[in-house]
This record gives sequence, structure tokens and C-alpha cells, in this order.
Amino acid sequence: MLDCAMAENFLLFLMLFFGMNICSGSGNPSEVLCIESEREALLRFKKGLVDPLNRLSSWDVKQDCCKWVGISCDNSTGNNDFEGVRIPSFLGSMVSLRYLDLSYSSFGGLIPHELGNLSNLNHLDLGGNYPSLYTENLG
Repeated sequence: MLDCAMAENFLLFLMLFFGMNICSGSGNPSEVLCIESEREALLRFKKGLVDPLNRLSSWDVKQDCCKWVGISCDNSTGNNDFEGVRIPSFLGSMVSLRYLDLSYSSFGGLIPHELGNLSNLNHLDLGGNYPSLYTENLG
């Protein structure tokens, strides 16, 4: 079972590897700007991470978050795009999780059975990933 620090660091890896689309604009790439509430959320997320290699040094409050390493901005979708990779099974170890929205994130493959461990989960949204997500056994 993963502890919170390991899970957060794995999420950091996913975020940096696949990028995050969190910005908006008017169609011209030079006009795409970071959404302030998203910048604040990312900075709070950064505070909870251990970053010994200082990979998040570009994540500075003085810079547009669309220019941060690991962040990409999209003025039309605003969604994360995981390009068909599987949903990480470690999410099933986050037993306090109450809300999980993975909709329109382009996950693919088998839905991990470990999500069944999330006994406190009140909301799970996997919409918009069909037909690339599937399950073998719901029993």
C-alpha cells in the first residue's frame, strides 16, 4: 500500500510526464493565460511535495503557470490528456478519497479493480473515456 507522500509524488510524475491543460485563452497561443484558481491549486499541491531535484523550480507565483515545466495550456479543452494510459491502480489505496473525477482525461485500458477499495468514495466520474476504458468483472 502506498503512503500519501508516495502517491503525491506519483501524481507529480504523471502530471509532469503527460502535462496538464489548465489554461484558457482566445485561440491565439500567445494569448493563452493561466487561470488564477488553477495556479493557486498547483502551488498548494507543490507545497505538499518533496522535490529534492527542484524540478518544480519554474512553478513560481510571479510567472504565468502556462510556462511552468509540466504544464501545457489549451484554450479549447482545458482537460488533462493521458493519451490512453491505464488509470493507476494505486488510487485504490487512497481510502479516504471521496470524490474522483477522471472524466474526459483520455485514460484507456482496464479499470483497476483496486478502485473497489474506495469505500468512502461518493462520486466517481469516468465519462468521456469510452470506449477505451473497460472492466472484465463487476462482481
